[in-house]
Amino acid sequence: MGILSIIFIVAGLFFLIVAAIGVIRLPDVFSRSHAVSLTDSLGAFLMLVGIALHEGLGTNMLKIL
Repeated sequence: MGILSIIFIVAGLFFLIVAAIGVIRLPDVFSRSHAVSLTDSLGAFLMLVGIALHEGLGTNMLKIL
């Protein structure tokens, strides 16, 4: 369970970093918003799933999900 949660957290961090780089590197506001829209949502979802798995079964996991 610990390794699976680390994989989800690292994957979420990867997508959030890609979104941040897209905001910095892309030229106009429409390209920036397109780069951030999917990657930010997927990164946040993966991070929350990883944190919920790290907590284990219980009330904290339900609160996170």
